[in-house]
Amino acid sequence: MNLIHRLKGDFMVYGFGVLLTKSVSLLSIPLISSQVTPEAYGSLEMLLLIGMMAGSLYVFGFDSSMSFYYSKYRIENPKKANQIFSIVFYNKIFIF
Repeated sequence: MNLIHRLKGDFMVYGFGVLLTKSVSLLSIPLISSQVTPEAYGSLEMLLLIGMMAGSLYVFGFDSSMSFYYSKYRIENPKKANQIFSIVFYNKIFIF
């Protein structure tokens, strides 16, 4: 039962974050469309699309793999788990 309670809590936290992000995006559309010309909006959208695609290609699942290997080595080899976390953390900060 403890696992289900924990999953509900995690779902509420992460689900609320996604809901908040989507809501801000949806509510900002009228503001952006009234202040920006269609040509400028198209250029901005293309830049955002290219950035999103490049980011997706670059990340290649770093978050998932870090979670997997960190939890795998956290107990049996804490030093290796910390190295994995450090590599992904610095990679995200300095490269992306």
